[in-house]
Amino acid sequence: MTCAAITHDGRLFTWGEGSQGCLGHGDASNVTAPKQLLVEEGSKIITVRCCFSSLFILTDKGNWYFCGSNFLQYGELLPVSSNVPIPVKLPDDGINFVEILSITNITVAITGNPLKHRYKM
Repeated sequence: MTCAAITHDGRLFTWGEGSQGCLGHGDASNVTAPKQLLVEEGSKIITVRCCFSSLFILTDKGNWYFCGSNFLQYGELLPVSSNVPIPVKLPDDGINFVEILSITNITVAITGNPLKHRYKM
């Protein structure tokens, strides 16, 4: 099981089973105690979602990051796998992301105006 926690000041910690690099620490090792994960300098983490062997991270600047495995359940926007957080490249049309939802093998990005933009990964 992958575990993640965000502190009140926006720092992210992950621990648990590290298969496929889903903890984001640069390898696939298991981590028994919370270990800080640095994602984007100068940003705070506002949301993190664990799903299968993957992790989705949203910063206060509206940037998405991904680490872990993607056997195309998240589409072709992401590489097959990464053991460190990498940016998720989405259309550059001024969309402000405010939330990420993950359920089994579906991840949805919620924008400031969810009726206008919806992205299914």
